[in-house]
Amino acid sequence: MIRRDGDRLSIEGAVTLETLGPLLDAVRAQSATGLRAVDVAGVTDADSSLLALLLAIARAAGGAAASIIVENPDPGLRSLAGLYGVDALLLADAG
Repeated sequence: MIRRDGDRLSIEGAVTLETLGPLLDAVRAQSATGLRAVDVAGVTDADSSLLALLLAIARAAGGAAASIIVENPDPGLRSLAGLYGVDALLLADAG
């Protein structure tokens, strides 16, 4: 589930290949104007689909990923972001 509260999105539940389609639809269905942060603390299970979702959110916000802060990334997300070379793009404290 994706929920927006002001300038912040919260992602909750599993973000895997099986759940990615509906999550991407939810991102496309709402405006990303003014979005500043994405909180992933509520993600219960994730694979590289979480990176795809975060990149889609950044793209929807105008491609300004550097201005979107990913809050509460766990070590698994940090590792995947580093593996795919997008840690500096998505994680404010990387690099």
